[in-house]
Amino acid sequence: MRIQRRLRLAEDGDGHYAVNAACGATSSRADDCDDHDAAVYPGHPEICDGADNNCNGIADEGVWQLGTSVALTKGTDFPVGNALGTETTPGVAATNEGFAVVATADGTTGAVEAFRLSAAGKLLGSATLATAAGTDCPPSSGKRVAFPTLASDDANLLAGYFQAVPQANSCCAANARWTRSVLGVATPVDLSKPTPLGFDSDADTACTTAVPTGQFATASTDWLPSQSKYVATWVDAHSGTARAWIATVSSQGVLGGVHAVTADESDSTPAGGAFPPSLVTASPTRVFVAFAGVNTLRMVLLDPATLSTLVGPQDLPNSFQASPLAVAYSGGRFFVARSTRGATLEISAIDAATLQELRVASISIGSGALLSPRLVPVGNGVLLVFSRGATRLSFGWAPASFDAVAPEVFPLTDVDLGTSVSGAGAAKLDDQHVGLSWVDGTVKAAVLGCGG
Repeated sequence: MRIQRRLRLAEDGDGHYAVNAACGATSSRADDCDDHDAAVYPGHPEICDGADNNCNGIADEGVWQLGTSVALTKGTDFPVGNALGTETTPGVAATNEGFAVVATADGTTGAVEAFRLSAAGKLLGSATLATAAGTDCPPSSGKRVAFPTLASDDANLLAGYFQAVPQANSCCAANARWTRSVLGVATPVDLSKPTPLGFDSDADTACTTAVPTGQFATASTDWLPSQSKYVATWVDAHSGTARAWIATVSSQGVLGGVHAVTADESDSTPAGGAFPPSLVTASPTRVFVAFAGVNTLRMVLLDPATLSTLVGPQDLPNSFQASPLAVAYSGGRFFVARSTRGATLEISAIDAATLQELRVASISIGSGALLSPRLVPVGNGVLLVFSRGATRLSFGWAPASFDAVAPEVFPLTDVDLGTSVSGAGAAKLDDQHVGLSWVDGTVKAAVLGCGG
């Protein structure tokens, strides 16, 4: 009878019994945190399966590894950008041949460059999608293009970017004026036929030759399979007050149905600061938009067919004067990343039907600056990728149902690249591979793999 009881307790046959097992299991063996999985018990090597294989309370720690990077450009035309690294962090999207990258030569040539890569990270081709107009305006170039984004339907790409150029007749004058634009380019994946589009444009009346600090933000884009269209959201002040806007875009780059994200203008009017973002992602049945409101980070759920409001706008708790830094959908939940005072990155899991905050993961960044976090849906969870300090890329995975009080919700791996880098754009290739790209003067790309 005792032997039968022991066999029943060790249900997965790994010789370790369920935690709290009573009769028939010695206390040293009653330590299996999942007695239905033979690859889970204390001392088992951590593998790439989304499980806590060694029963230390952390899933998939240390199993994501950065592959060898490839330089996509030569020279130093692609600077790291501002202190937050967001100006020039490349946009990345998966395609039917691997992944694509779009990068902006901000303050140098004014070029918006696109690159095609295989799933193994091999460069397949490149093209210039657009070039900013305007004359040089010392001490910095007048050809300012920044904040690149990218979405794909596998066969086509939609790139978004921000452009700011001085008016030719007042360049470098005491009362210099800037023209600023939220622009985009649609192109087939082979980059053969770029089609420009404009989300909006306006002029800044500030007497400065610096980049305008008006409330404009580049277009955040995503593909809606159910509608066979892209959705884009951005911030601009063409109505007189900066607010979040949304529209659909066809694969051929035709913009349609432009309207404000919320009916009440005050709901989406940022309190201040430059380039407050409005970010979009989607579930199979809902479009999720996160944006900077008057004093808080706000969220809204939209119908994918009409882009009309279904839920919200709703404030994210404890998000005073916060802006969204990254969004994603995975495991039946939306996720929002934001920074808080005190060098902390917070990631909130959001109910996909009600917009209620389910849990929050707080990640200490330390003394290094936080650069351009990205959230990538991988498996039944999300992969966090960002740059911190001057030279390090950090990444870690957590299940969508993460427990906010776990020992380490996103177990981070740091890779020192040896030179100052922007944040890294990222896109899922499959459940064990993510395409990455960053800039360090040149544009670099690599594949991040789970399990090598």
